[in-house]
Amino acid sequence: NNSFVAYENVKINENDSLHIYGDSIHYFGNNEKAYIYGNVLVKSNRINLRTNSLIYDQNLKIAYYNYGATVEDIEKGYEIKSQKGVFNTQLQNVFFKKNVHLIHEDYDIMSDSLIYHTNTQKSDIIGNAEIQTEKSSIFCNKGWFDSKNNKASFKKNVIIKKFQTKFVKE
Repeated sequence: NNSFVAYENVKINENDSLHIYGDSIHYFGNNEKAYIYGNVLVKSNRINLRTNSLIYDQNLKIAYYNYGATVEDIEKGYEIKSQKGVFNTQLQNVFFKKNVHLIHEDYDIMSDSLIYHTNTQKSDIIGNAEIQTEKSSIFCNKGWFDSKNNKASFKKNVIIKKFQTKFVKE
């Protein structure tokens, strides 16, 4: 099956734009999949992804995690955490699933699912979400948040609570 196992300080380089580090790797050459374990770090030009285990499909250029990870936006410095996720290195987006939490200095987003576009710093909200700021709480089932330009759009079952005011749109 054209496979090997390596231990201690393993590294995968994809061109100059993607580096994956871990404690150990089990690589299957026939289907070009790497299973990386222990202190996994995925570094791209825009994000750092940290987790304990990761599957990297070299053919599709996609990294999967199923047991929790933290993604840090290198330029902006904020974090996104989730239980599961898929990082498409070609499209430069991360699809976060289950217990998603985006932690920004100006707001927090908690959601079922979120797609983060690393090249535009835009987040697509999919499913139930709550956005909290110092002055308001916003609930919605769909929308987007542009961190780079501080713009947002919220759709589907939107509730905005601001100070003592409540807006509801269905």
